[in-house]
Amino acid sequence: MSQDSANLMETQVLAISGVLRAARIVQDLARRGRTQSEHFRCALVSVGTVNESDAKKALGGIDSLVFGLDDLTQKQPDAFLMERVRYATALLDLAKTLGKSPEASGQIGKVLAELPDHLDGAEPDSLESIEALADVYTSNLSDLTPKILIKGEQRFLEDPYLVEKVRAILLAGVRAAYLFSQAGGRKWHLFIYRKKFAAVAAQLKSNAS
Repeated sequence: MSQDSANLMETQVLAISGVLRAARIVQDLARRGRTQSEHFRCALVSVGTVNESDAKKALGGIDSLVFGLDDLTQKQPDAFLMERVRYATALLDLAKTLGKSPEASGQIGKVLAELPDHLDGAEPDSLESIEALADVYTSNLSDLTPKILIKGEQRFLEDPYLVEKVRAILLAGVRAAYLFSQAGGRKWHLFIYRKKFAAVAAQLKSNAS
């Protein structure tokens, strides 16, 4: 594999790890009502990095992608892995749909670029920021296909604040999926290149430790 090809695959692995991170956080929120706060925060921060082309920087660094890297390197999948894969592939499809609509993607980019001024220094995981990101998702993505159906405990799925968190994280997942697409990634790569992705993910984890 040439150096350029290796770098491209590393970017794809980082980006798909960001998608899987979003899937894991959504699953945690829907099934447990909580998730690891630092991963949640890093995912939210990544939404605002629309002008950053370096996947590692855009997604918050390797340590913040451990959820996704772990899923890529699992040899004995847990009971809910396929649910996360379903969320991840839906996010990839949603990003693909968005990419076919320059008007919609342009509008989202414009809104996200203006958010820092609108939020006036609010923390990324503050209620104000979460509500703002959730509104971007609802206003621009919720009517696109595919619809992402979330499974979990009814008491969490009916909690308005948790629903806002889920929407904000879905937006982060679409951001990572868009990075994956920009790097030449395709949904079927997840399955065809599974072993290659796992090897790159393992190397990234090793370098970070």
